[in-house]
Amino acid sequence: MLDDEDKPVNGAKIDVLGEIEELDSFRYRQLGTSSADGTFALSGFLSGTVRVRACAEGRACAEKSVELSDDAGIEPVVLKLIPG
Repeated sequence: MLDDEDKPVNGAKIDVLGEIEELDSFRYRQLGTSSADGTFALSGFLSGTVRVRACAEGRACAEKSVELSDDAGIEPVVLKLIPG
């Protein structure tokens, strides 16, 4: 999580939502919080698209869809939390 000046945002609330279409669009989620250096790590997601959403006090929320697969590594997800 970065602010509008590319500085880490500590304590941003992270919400990752996944969906499994093969199981009647079953939805699952994980919650987390960014660390002092703005990073977060969650694991255990299945292949498919997940939605990553981050919010922090005094900042607008940011959201990004990420495609996960068993064969490919996961690129870091960078979200900018601008004042708002």
